[in-house]
Amino acid sequence: MPFLRELLSMFTDLINNAILLFGLALIYAVTNYKQNKKQQWREIILGLIIGVISILVMRNSWLYIQGLFFDTRSVLFVVTGLFFGPITTAVSAVIGVVYRITQGGSGVYSGVLTIITTASLGLLWARFRKYLPKMSTWVEFLLLGIVAHIITLLCFLAIQPWETAVDVIGSTFIPYLTLYPVVTMLLAQIVYLQR
Repeated sequence: MPFLRELLSMFTDLINNAILLFGLALIYAVTNYKQNKKQQWREIILGLIIGVISILVMRNSWLYIQGLFFDTRSVLFVVTGLFFGPITTAVSAVIGVVYRITQGGSGVYSGVLTIITTASLGLLWARFRKYLPKMSTWVEFLLLGIVAHIITLLCFLAIQPWETAVDVIGSTFIPYLTLYPVVTMLLAQIVYLQR
């Protein structure tokens, strides 16, 4: 039963963390964001705002062990990459990376890799989604969430020592392959419907 209690506690913490993400959808709706090359300052400001959200998300994380914590930053950055373009994504990712580095710990490389890879995946997905087979946006965004979180689990291999990385993947693969893709799908769908 301790495993079940720990799993339930982890799900609860991560759901609370995911609620912060929906601030991103609110920002999108309030700003009625439209990409415009003449308004790059707006993209930078949005990047700063999303960067602050990433800090809030990381500050409200689930602590595995000292220096190793989990949150929904992967969802935040893949959705940012998908909808907000390269300038906003780069600004927010730099803020997230700098903050994660200042936190230190055994998960620092994994955390930085997660930010970079999920933001990059979002940008690539936005560019190449027209080549995907016809499917509903719900299915597409769920697929994006699954791919993003398989990549995130692979980023955990950067955790040192190796035994800890294996333990972490074993302890977190259930929420990362169930809850996280669903949160990605919901957040992406909300932002998509605001367009």
